[in-house]
Amino acid sequence: MIIEKVVCPFCNCLCDTLVVEVEDNKIRKVEEACPKAVKGFLNTGRKKIRSLVNSYPVSFTEALSRLSQVLSTRKQLLICGLAETDSEAQMEAIKLAQSLGGSIDLVPFAPEFKKFHLSPWPLLPTCTLGEVKHKADFLLFWGGDPLTSHPRLLPLLGINPAKQKREKRPTLVVVDSIPTATSAIADLFIEIQEEAFFPALTFLRAELGEKKNSGSLKDEYKLKLGKLAQMMAGARYGVIFVGEAAWKSYCLASQFFKAWQQLNFRLGFQLLPLIESLNYLGGEMVMTWQTGYPYAVNFSAGYPRFGPQEYTVDRLVKNQEVDGILTFGADHLTFYAEDAELFLPSVRLGIETESTIYRMDQIPFSTSKLLSPGNPTQAQILQALREEISKC
Repeated sequence: MIIEKVVCPFCNCLCDTLVVEVEDNKIRKVEEACPKAVKGFLNTGRKKIRSLVNSYPVSFTEALSRLSQVLSTRKQLLICGLAETDSEAQMEAIKLAQSLGGSIDLVPFAPEFKKFHLSPWPLLPTCTLGEVKHKADFLLFWGGDPLTSHPRLLPLLGINPAKQKREKRPTLVVVDSIPTATSAIADLFIEIQEEAFFPALTFLRAELGEKKNSGSLKDEYKLKLGKLAQMMAGARYGVIFVGEAAWKSYCLASQFFKAWQQLNFRLGFQLLPLIESLNYLGGEMVMTWQTGYPYAVNFSAGYPRFGPQEYTVDRLVKNQEVDGILTFGADHLTFYAEDAELFLPSVRLGIETESTIYRMDQIPFSTSKLLSPGNPTQAQILQALREEISKC
């Protein structure tokens, strides 16, 4: 069976033009996809993961029953994760936290950028990838290599990596600590070590504001950053793509946010995250329209309370204010599965279940079910868990 217009769940571009051939509940062929997606699709379902209790394999029913008994005795439960999963599972997680009177927060390694929800600008400045393609004349990638992490992003934006020179192509600038595949086709590449990102951004902001800032940067950096400031000042509509390392640093994120404000006094500029984790912004979006708050929500009073200084994962765990932690929806957290008291595997998002996922520009996409899953979905696990706990 050949399925067309398949949404790819292996990066935040969510390309929706893939053609997948399925036979005997296995993916045999993938077309119109990047090598990263082809490898991901063909490897899906080959490795079977079983439920674990104290590192020993058990049936799913036994693990679910054991987990419901454990959670029903917890008075200060923390649910965290909500990235790399779909909106359906995120909604079920919020219902579970509410029924247990616990706390819920985003993935523990979430960006400090969320602190900007305390500012007068409650939402992240954004635009659609379609706007970028048809309106942008300047693209800046800071600390990210889209040709590696998001292979089809540049073609989606109208840039053919095979052709370094093309008419009507937006100006492409890369700032990174090492040469990358993207820097090789850029109009300007500024190689700056990560520890110098902050002074470089400070210097760039000063240049954009036509202020003098000697700083501690080398002269070669100052010359290139001065040229970058001129290019940005001459743009009609620009987009800054921020790489994962820079996005997750509060100091750097604050500089990017201030630079965006500064540029928008006279120009049109936007910010977009270049994060590999699927549906990275989806958890924040769902939390906001389900509870009224984007993260760090507590239900112990019977209604949602927002506590950015009280109910975040780091704060609750550091102060030992929880007696149980339920994590889900983050691939890097499965690294701790063997050390967990209880572990329940689920299906592959966007392949073995119909899901709602948010793209990097906060646009929701619906994925197709290509394979019959061997495990329940995360939403089904959380729903069954809530029903089991209500019986305890």
